[in-house]
Amino acid sequence: MKQVSDHGPDLVLPTCVSEEPGIDAVYLDISAKGTALFNRGSAASADALVPNPHVDIVDWLRDNVRLPYAISERAGPLVLNPIQAAVARRWQRPGVRQMDFVKPPRFGSSLLNGGGVIFFSGHVGADTLFYERTEGDAQDFHDKKLYPMLTESPELAHLLRADTRSGVQDAWMDRILTTGASIQLRGVMTNGSMRAVKGMFIAVDEASSPEYQAGTAGKKGEGSKLALIKRRAQEFNDPIVYVGGTPTVVGFCLTSEEYAKSDQGLFMMPSPCCPGEVQEFWDDIQRVDSRDVRLGKGLRYTCDDATGRPNDVWYECAHCGGAIEETDKVSMMDAGDIVPQVTTGEEGHLGLWAWAAYSTDPQCTWMHIVRDNEAQIKDPDQRQPFMNLVRARPWQPEGPGTVDAHTLADRCEAYPDGHMPAGVLTVTAGVDTQEGGRNGKPRHEIVFVGYGEGEESWILDRVVIDGVPGVDRDGKPVMEDLEPFSPDAARAVWAALDRDWVTADGEVLRPEAVVVDVGYDMNRALAFCHHRESRKRKVIAGKGRREAHGSRMPIITKRASVSKSGYEFQPIGTQSAKDTVYRRLGYKVGGAESIHAPEHLRRDALWDHLAAESLHTDDKGRTWWDVTKPGTSNEALDCLVYAYAALCLRKAKSRRVREASAIKLEARPVPAGNPALAPVALNGSRPGVDPLPNEGRPLAGVRRISGAGGRAAVPAPVADQALGNAPRRFGVKHGFGRGW
Repeated sequence: MKQVSDHGPDLVLPTCVSEEPGIDAVYLDISAKGTALFNRGSAASADALVPNPHVDIVDWLRDNVRLPYAISERAGPLVLNPIQAAVARRWQRPGVRQMDFVKPPRFGSSLLNGGGVIFFSGHVGADTLFYERTEGDAQDFHDKKLYPMLTESPELAHLLRADTRSGVQDAWMDRILTTGASIQLRGVMTNGSMRAVKGMFIAVDEASSPEYQAGTAGKKGEGSKLALIKRRAQEFNDPIVYVGGTPTVVGFCLTSEEYAKSDQGLFMMPSPCCPGEVQEFWDDIQRVDSRDVRLGKGLRYTCDDATGRPNDVWYECAHCGGAIEETDKVSMMDAGDIVPQVTTGEEGHLGLWAWAAYSTDPQCTWMHIVRDNEAQIKDPDQRQPFMNLVRARPWQPEGPGTVDAHTLADRCEAYPDGHMPAGVLTVTAGVDTQEGGRNGKPRHEIVFVGYGEGEESWILDRVVIDGVPGVDRDGKPVMEDLEPFSPDAARAVWAALDRDWVTADGEVLRPEAVVVDVGYDMNRALAFCHHRESRKRKVIAGKGRREAHGSRMPIITKRASVSKSGYEFQPIGTQSAKDTVYRRLGYKVGGAESIHAPEHLRRDALWDHLAAESLHTDDKGRTWWDVTKPGTSNEALDCLVYAYAALCLRKAKSRRVREASAIKLEARPVPAGNPALAPVALNGSRPGVDPLPNEGRPLAGVRRISGAGGRAAVPAPVADQALGNAPRRFGVKHGFGRGW
């Protein structure tokens, strides 16, 4: 054996067995040189295989990416604004699998997408995938944004492979960098665009566009395009899917729907007038007479008396009501960050909503926003563009029977600490059940409502019970999925109903009546309602009546129905109840029949549930309430309906409740504005105000009572008493059904 170290690292070469020493020497010399070159190449390759050190994406983009004048008026280093930087840094968080960004246009989305693709392919060395609406849009992104950013950046230009003698080596759809990473660009409208591709970082641009909805249904449909896109990241250990876009129309806005599944982050900033406090810019835009008016957080402005044009604009502080000037915006945003608003979102799913008030575009100042607001008030055709492009909210088409979730949520107000608002005289609750599936886990939902004089109501709280305590195999406590109406579920519902509600006078109230929808798993639901623990909590079994399109049945009836198993339940006229609920949602908060809501429910799914249904009309003029988009969750709406039915049942039996909540009809005008919230045609034939819910059809003055002997004339009150004392046809079971 011979040591050879003249050509690099020490190499051990075998001695050549040859009869001629000259051949042996030549062999050793040739082998040494070749082996040294191979060793050096292997060492260089090994260095290239070592992952680049972790760096902050914002710093890396600033140091390595240059924007040419051709694609941006801000030519030079790619410097992300505070909101862009906060979004980009979420991409690097361990465990984050999806980041949503609901935004207005001209928010730097293209540069953010380009920066993400370049960072993950150029620095991380991972495959990236970018989706646009069409192939043409994807090519425009490549030609006008991505490719110039790569070629004009000296630190990155070497990553592009040189063209071969035969022509272009990499087409715009598939670029292979010298790092081995691929940049793939696709249009979702192209068949097969979700096949044979993969990416650790996947950017989905303008996800609310109709192109992402096209071809998803029908026999030849492939289903949700976003779901197919997400599967392109399954090969990677820590992938990230970025979904961004400007909202469009409720029910067809993918970006907003995905944001609702996230932690629903808001960009929170320190308040310049309240040290130690933080707040967001909320999209409540209102004209006021002067800066002395206090309406709560939101954009405020005054108009010139002579011209009617806006002449002053400021943001009202959420904490002190003081004026925050737009000149403070940049410094506030520099110190801000994304703060999640809910803890019930999908694991690893982050989100951010921001509207035009955050924009640093000189053509999108606060004065521009309030001018657009004045214009959309005067011109209905500008309302959807204003909602989508300025407020970054999905548009709910105006027309019969439509309501907007964000408009409904504007009624939220701060309730007193430690007790209910003054005016609450009685409390009811409604309980609905969801079997789970595409709308989430199996669960019970409860809405507590307080009622006062004139049936003025206060939504007190919404409770979602979707799990029960358990232990895993190691004995550690975990939350297990709930089985509706199981013993564990029953105990959880009872515990929720045992909550004390304290009035302003210190009196402790419990729900006077609780109506539970028994439409799901009826036998077990009825057994739950008639259990002695439920009866102690004044639980009443209720079931929505089957009503033909256009028909309206009384909200409650004098007689309960009886199931085949012998359990009683109360039929509920849900269409009439929804007429009442939606009409009252249209009233200005404060006064008889209006509906208040607490501030802690402002961002709750309650409002999406209340906006889930609309008033449908057929060619014969018959109207009925139903979900606008099939599969949309509306459990909270049903809970509110059943809570109102519970009040009607208590009014029918309790003079105290009836007198306390007496409605003064003359004090309630017909609501103006949205026709969805005005009285609807009864029975699909003639318009009019629906009757008081507890009245139904009045009793006749003469009624034949079974066993009273002939056709004796009995006054109506006596008839009611006789009916109440009459024996029931079936006995009531007080035990639980199968499984209890």
